[in-house]
Amino acid sequence: MFNVIIQVSAYTFVKLEKHGDVSLFTDSQVQKTFLGLFINTVFVILFANSKISDGSSPGNAGDGKFHGFEAGWYPKVGLSLSLTILVDCFAPHIAPLISYLILQPAKQHKARESIKKSRVGMCMRHPIATQAQLNTEFEGFEFELPVRLATVLNTLGTVLCYAGALPAMIPIACVSFFISYHLDKFFLLKLYKRPPRYQLGIMTTVMKVVPVLVCLHLVFSALVYTEKSVLTQVSFSEMTSILGTSSDDIESKTSTVKSGNRLGEGHVFPLWLIFAAVSSFSIITYAVETIIPHQVVLSLLQICSCCKRKQKDNHKPPFSELYSIPFPPSWSLEEAKDSITDLDRAVGFEMRFIDGKMTKVRTEKNPLNGKKTLLRTWEVIRNSTGAYSYDIRHNPTYGAHVEK
Repeated sequence: MFNVIIQVSAYTFVKLEKHGDVSLFTDSQVQKTFLGLFINTVFVILFANSKISDGSSPGNAGDGKFHGFEAGWYPKVGLSLSLTILVDCFAPHIAPLISYLILQPAKQHKARESIKKSRVGMCMRHPIATQAQLNTEFEGFEFELPVRLATVLNTLGTVLCYAGALPAMIPIACVSFFISYHLDKFFLLKLYKRPPRYQLGIMTTVMKVVPVLVCLHLVFSALVYTEKSVLTQVSFSEMTSILGTSSDDIESKTSTVKSGNRLGEGHVFPLWLIFAAVSSFSIITYAVETIIPHQVVLSLLQICSCCKRKQKDNHKPPFSELYSIPFPPSWSLEEAKDSITDLDRAVGFEMRFIDGKMTKVRTEKNPLNGKKTLLRTWEVIRNSTGAYSYDIRHNPTYGAHVEK
């Protein structure tokens, strides 16, 4: 229920922003919908079952409040999260399935009956008089791309956050993504109408969320692995004598365990190291793409020696100039001649001196006078592939399709 309210609210807020492009509208809707779903699924249930105190008044398992990911947290909060992810495997596809099996056939049957009645001259309340009205009746439903992207991202984010505590979520998420991929693909072909032409920026924005989810996964996993009541350092016999045998005793006694210096424990140091690397890379990438002007980035790349070397190695001639590729200055005349193979000579490649430099050129013999002429780059491309023009109709590969 709350997820539906979040989806409707996100659409309403984005509509008030009055975007002039459908891609910008969809991008903004994806961000707001995902943020609402993610907070509602991950953080609301976490904070609703957490008790923040200084340790002097510890929480009890009976009031449903926990200081961390202790033993009593798993059968209550952990089970609820696992069921939520399990339901998300099927819940988003119930409405499209009903539309495909019931609503769409009923809509098309009603349109066919209207056509039959109009042919026999029967009076109708809403007759189908034009082809446009008939096309509307047989048109598919709207594919809600923002909602689907936000739902998939929410499932991914929830699983990443709690995978350290609940690793069984990972195979459930794999099943969810498998079902979503195949059902969405099927409904796009059979149920939904053709979506608008979205820009690539939508998926770029979605991919920028993934490093943030990875950082949250590392933080949550570090908190789980430093929970004293879960990864205890005492022996099994000492643990059973301290906690007792009943689950109520375990929940009530493990809730009194203090955290201590959880951030400095050695066995989670690799997690913090990866967190620092991922977060630093994300911040630098964001700064390069958003904050720092592109002119500055290009100038820095040109200063780099490897970029200079790539520029020197790139001797491809311009499109309308002579096709001449210079040999390295350190090569001798014999080395330049030996580098041209018999196959190259058969198609017309030769070694010539152009502007005092040894270059590899391609020649073509004139059938009238037998003289050789130097070919330009576009002529070499024409003789090799036939695609020498920017006009797609001049490309033999696509010419037949364009004419049809």
